[in-house]
Amino acid sequence: MKPARPTPSSPLAPHILAFVAHKRALNRRYQVEERALRLFDAYLKEAGIKDLGQITPAIVEAFLLGRPRARPRSFNHLVGVVRRLFEWMVEHDTIPVSPVTTCLRRPGQSRLPFIFDLPAAQRLVDVASRLPDTNKGPLRGTTYATIFSLLFGLGLRVGEITRLRVRDVDRGRNILTLHETKFSKSRLIPLGPRLADRLYAFLAARKERGARLAPDDPVPEVGNPRDPPTIAPARCR
Repeated sequence: MKPARPTPSSPLAPHILAFVAHKRALNRRYQVEERALRLFDAYLKEAGIKDLGQITPAIVEAFLLGRPRARPRSFNHLVGVVRRLFEWMVEHDTIPVSPVTTCLRRPGQSRLPFIFDLPAAQRLVDVASRLPDTNKGPLRGTTYATIFSLLFGLGLRVGEITRLRVRDVDRGRNILTLHETKFSKSRLIPLGPRLADRLYAFLAARKERGARLAPDDPVPEVGNPRDPPTIAPARCR
């Protein structure tokens, strides 16, 4: 059992809780952002901050620069989360001005996205299918070949694949039900005959290897659904 997350306890705590509740009322998950704000709350508590007036630009910058963020995008996201909290507090007349003055980092050269055409996607699936099994990864090749087929064939996101459960597969109608997709909505995705056959063959292979396949079991068992692993072509090297 995972330990319970500590309740925010700095002078900023009630404002963090109200801000996160506000975002979720707007149908935002705000899980990553909440974790970042809890880190900030713990930092303020350790620093001995007793009231909002003590949260100065220097205190905020010390927190931001003290977090290990190698990539500019990750650092800028952290700055943005903290900045939005204080801007929200300014809008609600809780504080007169935001103490966030930290400059964003200039991103380096971004990688150009690669769009798979059908032959490239087929090669990726073929290479993935030849991945050898490991002690912790039985049916490794079949698992990743199925994952890549669903990603390409249905246009799914990685998080949608890792959150997919056996109960979400409607064999009678060849439909997948995706929960907590973008903007926390659910949607139905029809399966074509060939993709359905591949998915059902994969589930049958898992069952032959001893998987229970109860309704709450994951379809591809590749990690914690709350922390999706990196599913990328590099896995096939």
